[in-house]
Amino acid sequence: MKKTPRLLLFTTVLIILWSCNSKQDNRSALAETKKKELEKGAFAPAKNLSEYKKSIFLPTLENKLSTDKNSIYCATLLYAWDELRKEIRPPFQIDKNLKDLTLLNNSQSFVDALNKGDYKSNVIVDGNKIKASVEFNKSLPFKVKLEDLNSTLTFKNKKVFCFGIYGSDSYQSKIAEILYYKNDNEFLISLIPKDHAHKIILFKTNEKFRSMDKVLYKIDNYINLGNNEIHTKKAEWKYTFNEEDYIIIPKIKFNIKTNYPTLEGKTFNSNQQSYLINEAMQRTAFKLDEYGAVIESKSEISVLCETEQSKYKPKHLIFDKPFFIMLKKTHSKNPYFAMWVANSELMIK
Repeated sequence: MKKTPRLLLFTTVLIILWSCNSKQDNRSALAETKKKELEKGAFAPAKNLSEYKKSIFLPTLENKLSTDKNSIYCATLLYAWDELRKEIRPPFQIDKNLKDLTLLNNSQSFVDALNKGDYKSNVIVDGNKIKASVEFNKSLPFKVKLEDLNSTLTFKNKKVFCFGIYGSDSYQSKIAEILYYKNDNEFLISLIPKDHAHKIILFKTNEKFRSMDKVLYKIDNYINLGNNEIHTKKAEWKYTFNEEDYIIIPKIKFNIKTNYPTLEGKTFNSNQQSYLINEAMQRTAFKLDEYGAVIESKSEISVLCETEQSKYKPKHLIFDKPFFIMLKKTHSKNPYFAMWVANSELMIK
């Protein structure tokens, strides 16, 4: 009878340990699931850019920023153009009036953005057609999950989902680094993923910029200023997280594809040969939330080598305006039926 209390105690301990392990397993399983979702990206099928009235794609960092639309850039288009350039071999002669094509050809903003092993490239030569494609994807999870803050942020009068960091005691604060702080409307932070070879930088400012390369120039200046300021006793508080400090960031997620009409249909010359850009396509997907960031992008550029005998240009033969129709015998001069179609009254609806 004396062994019963010990047995009960032993059983209770086992149950508690099992319960704790079970909860830990559940948390680990949930964390692993979220990690896999992050790495997978979990993007819905790509939508065409035309479905988004307030967003645009930029082929280079030097292209003009919109004042009221989201401007999205990814280096894959420039890498695809560079692969094409290696195949054709410059120098290229481009009409100076073709501003976007000139920017694309002259831009060096992609150099060293990625290493060769970071992306996949392919060049196919098929008759008079040359097609270059570049694909890139990267998952940047944080070491720990940041706070999911739900609908607590109002961005330009719209309630949006957000995530962030609160206070100085949390391990989460080690995920963020303040690179420069002037005030609550002018600051620069870095979110640090598990892969320390990458950085996620966010910059809030009231200043207006002509292009993204000008934004980068400003960021470099602020980083240098912050590096100098952090060593002064007076500014030390700016670069450390205190108990009442916090960071709130809107969650972002999209998967968008587009063609570049300012590039397609344009021609350039190289080594006394003329080339027509048949297609310039880019798909970019991006996700940023409390688990980290994911980026996917694919670009394709194809050109046609034009000859004097046959210069290809896409044809769109659409009878959407008044037109003439006639029926005639092959060897007869006159038709046996003719009609000038001026409106849709007699068309099938």
